[in-house]
Amino acid sequence: MQLARGGILAHVGPSKTDDAGLRVSDVDDEAAEPEGSSRVYDELLGAAKPLGQLGEFLRSRAQTRSHRLLESYLRLTPFLAAFAQEAHLLDWLLGFADLPSDIVDLAQYAKRTTFSGVEALLSGDDDAASNQGRLLMEVEFLLRDFAADPRRVQKWAGLEPFERSRQFSFGEVRKRVEQRHGIPKGFSFPDRAEYQVHSRTAHPSPPDPRGEAPDLATDLFFGMGDLLTTG
Repeated sequence: MQLARGGILAHVGPSKTDDAGLRVSDVDDEAAEPEGSSRVYDELLGAAKPLGQLGEFLRSRAQTRSHRLLESYLRLTPFLAAFAQEAHLLDWLLGFADLPSDIVDLAQYAKRTTFSGVEALLSGDDDAASNQGRLLMEVEFLLRDFAADPRRVQKWAGLEPFERSRQFSFGEVRKRVEQRHGIPKGFSFPDRAEYQVHSRTAHPSPPDPRGEAPDLATDLFFGMGDLLTTG
């Protein structure tokens, strides 16, 4: 592939050919830094014709992410600020409180999941964003379960994966929380229906007959609002 002189060629060493026949180069330490890596990624997407449809998809995603981030910054700044404040508050709480390491890891997982959900929204991948919301609901109910019985933290961490997914599935944890709140048999928290909605996007399904949101700002508004409420 031909790359513009003065672009990433300024950060690469001698070229060579990889196993797929593409021209590749050794990237120096400066270009390997996050800012340099981003620049290399952008320029590779613009020049990597051998990537075919994959390259077209990645270029489209990068353009969509930039456009939707600009729209969010112009119209939905409070939402972006809320995500930043939420992460800052979580870090403060984790540093302030003496918590088990498993709880700290779970909280950090929730933060990464929230950010991944925002990235998915900005990339136009509503299904991935919805799935991140589902994971955040699972974290919320785990923490509620642990708060009622702290001994369950160690049990959750020590179980084999299959048994953990059985004893600490969203349904089982939700039932325990509902029982503690005295919810009558046959009734459930509204979270049950919301979780089911989020779970639908985890499986292949036909296009939504309702179509897309009336405009981009509305789509982002509801998507970010959902992530904030589930997180």
